[in-house]
Amino acid sequence: MSDARPADTVTSDTVTTDTVTVTVDTAATGQALSGWFLSAQERGNPASTIRAFTTGNRVQPLVHGSTYFRCLYDHLARLTDGDEVYFSSFRTDGEKLLAGEGTSVTEVLVAAAERGVTITGLVWRSHPEALEQSEEANADVVRSLRDAGAEVALDARTRRGGSHHQKLVVCRSERGGDIAFVGGIDLAFSRADDSGHLGDPQVMPFTSTFGERPPWHDVQVAIQGPAVNDVELTFRERWEGSTLLDFPSPLRMAFDRVRHASILTDPELPAERPDPTEAGPHAVQVLRTYPARSRRYPFAPFGERSIAHAYAKALSRARALIYVEDQYLWAPIVARLLVRALKSNPELRMVIVVPRHPDKEGHSRLPSLVGRERAIEVCRAAGADRFAIYDLENPVGTPVYVHSKVVVIDDTWAMVGSDNMNRRS
Repeated sequence: MSDARPADTVTSDTVTTDTVTVTVDTAATGQALSGWFLSAQERGNPASTIRAFTTGNRVQPLVHGSTYFRCLYDHLARLTDGDEVYFSSFRTDGEKLLAGEGTSVTEVLVAAAERGVTITGLVWRSHPEALEQSEEANADVVRSLRDAGAEVALDARTRRGGSHHQKLVVCRSERGGDIAFVGGIDLAFSRADDSGHLGDPQVMPFTSTFGERPPWHDVQVAIQGPAVNDVELTFRERWEGSTLLDFPSPLRMAFDRVRHASILTDPELPAERPDPTEAGPHAVQVLRTYPARSRRYPFAPFGERSIAHAYAKALSRARALIYVEDQYLWAPIVARLLVRALKSNPELRMVIVVPRHPDKEGHSRLPSLVGRERAIEVCRAAGADRFAIYDLENPVGTPVYVHSKVVVIDDTWAMVGSDNMNRRS
């Protein structure tokens, strides 16, 4: 597949694991789903049993963290004995409130476990907070949930310098109403902003260029229908892919023992459930990014680049408009795909929304700035006035940090997930 070739060039440098959901409105496209979606062969990872795509789904966008957290809380609060929750995260703050006092992430999940809900989670092992990462926060929430009887593990199985960046939650109920949440929103501080963009009162350390209470824009999707099983399978593959070879250093193992935070997984999960019943008009393809590792993932022994392949295929079909929201937008591979789309169709317009400033301060912000400016330059040269790029600010003039990862093409194809348009993803 020639369109996938640019994605192949980043195989050795891809260091985050990501997941996205791609939605096509079947009423608008008829039988042309194969033209938009990757086939099983085009996904490029025969080791996984995930389906090419499913139909009969309902996909609801949840814009802003406060919207997502309230929806997630409502579903978690309804779960009872025999129900199941699966989640994976990049950063998790146990004290983050989902819907007011008494609804912190830890409190809600512990209460669910005490009601007999089976809770299974994978939280990125992370790096020390001195490196602006979430080692202590992630370890503390894992310890708290394990003490309550949940099966939650710190996942260290990445490439050196990499991270597990998937942000998904799956709720399965004996009474129906199965749902999966996928997108860019961590269960963490600073995410619970709303349309007023005055910021989350529970703030994490962040660059001062966005103020003391950073305004934050992000998007998650709620999925109902057969595609829920594909999101769950994405979690199951990672859970069941544990290996004794993936211990971190002895010092970090001691850190985990102090916090009673396991770094291994118990391979025994509840039996897979049948597909949920059809719920709506949307076809859904669940895509992932996994790096190629010397200690191979059994579900992706040579990595997986299905997100990048999907971009290459879908962008080549764009005819009227490509709309993008992205946290970074930099790397030659990204610029080439966007430029190719602009050059191949003189009627195509492209609108991109990014944060005004990087999420770093000082010299560490330079790579993001330089990479983004170069991507903008080549896109503007290819599209002229057909290419536009914007940032956001709130009503009092404070820049809004755009953390979302969204692409919409021709009101037909939409991608929402944790995958940024940069080399790491």
